[in-house]
Amino acid sequence: MSGFLLLVGHGAEPTPDPVKIPINISMNVWTRVTDTAYETGDKVGIYVVNNEGSSSTALQPSGNYVDNMCFTCAGTWTPGSEIYWKDETTMADFYCYYPYGKPADIAAYPFSVKNDQSLQADYKASEFLWGKATGISPTASAVPIITNRSMSNMLIYVTPGKGFTEETLAAATKSVRICNVKASATIDLRTGVATATGTATEIVPYNEGTYYRALLVPQTVADGSNLITITVDAAE
Repeated sequence: MSGFLLLVGHGAEPTPDPVKIPINISMNVWTRVTDTAYETGDKVGIYVVNNEGSSSTALQPSGNYVDNMCFTCAGTWTPGSEIYWKDETTMADFYCYYPYGKPADIAAYPFSVKNDQSLQADYKASEFLWGKATGISPTASAVPIITNRSMSNMLIYVTPGKGFTEETLAAATKSVRICNVKASATIDLRTGVATATGTATEIVPYNEGTYYRALLVPQTVADGSNLITITVDAAE
């Protein structure tokens, strides 16, 4: 009788699926028009750029790990679609801007403040915020990003003088204008720096009650230019 040898082997162990860690964010504001926090319904744009080892890589117009994902504030921040970290070890840099838009050029993204900011809605619509978080390791926790203004905030106080007392000034009809300033800008989304563009115009500020305020593109106004005009009872 012939003999035979029976070999019993084990097949290759199945490769486990890679762990998928959702990317979540939490937003804090250094300062903004509400002076407190983002509001329900606010939308921000998020870029995620993976690091090479421990080194950052440059933000690109496209082809980043995440390109301009819209996150909406609703108590927590919800992305337009679920996004995940590349893996469990690759660190990343996060770039954020508000309000959300469709930048074609990340180095010169156009933005304009409102010429008439006398209504609070138009004053708030003149806000541009930017922030960055670097060298973030993959985590299931929300990535904290702090944003700050790219625009300047001018405060104007009208005080008694030239024959006006506090009572007569309060009763007077007042008009305030900011003159010879540019309302348009390009913003570098890599740095949050705004550069004034276009021609000079006038800005009507928002009346906060005890003072006026306006959001302006950071810029230099020529010496000798009239910056602020205040009219009281039709007299400048």
